Amino acid sequence: MNPVAINPASTGGRGALNIFTSYGKQWVGLDGSPANLTVSLDAPFANQQLVIFFIERIAGGDHYMNFRRFNALGGPDYLIEKKGLRIESHKLRKKSAFRVVVCR
Repeated sequence: MNPVAINPASTGGRGALNIFTSYGKQWVGLDGSPANLTVSLDAPFANQQLVIFFIERIAGGDHYMNFRRFNALGGPDYLIEKKGLRIESHKLRKKSAFRVVVCR
C-alpha cells in the first residue's frame, strides 16, 4: 500500500528516495476492460523552494501566477493576518516544505 496516497504529509518522511507503483485491471479477459497504473515518487529535498516552484509550474500558468501573487503578498501569514487571526505557534517539519501553524 502506498503511504503517500493515504497520508500526503508523509512525503519525504523516510529520509530516502521512495518509488511506489501499482497496477490493477478489472474484468480480465474482456477487451477494453478498465485498467489503472499508479506511480508515485517522493524524497526529502534540501532545496524546498525549488520543489515548490517545480510543482507550481506543473500545475499550470494561471495556478503558478496566483501562487506567485499570493507569496508576494506574504503567503499564509498575510492570509492569517487579513482574517484577523494571530499566530500562536508554528512548527516547520524538518526536511519538509510544510509548516503547521496554530492561530487564534
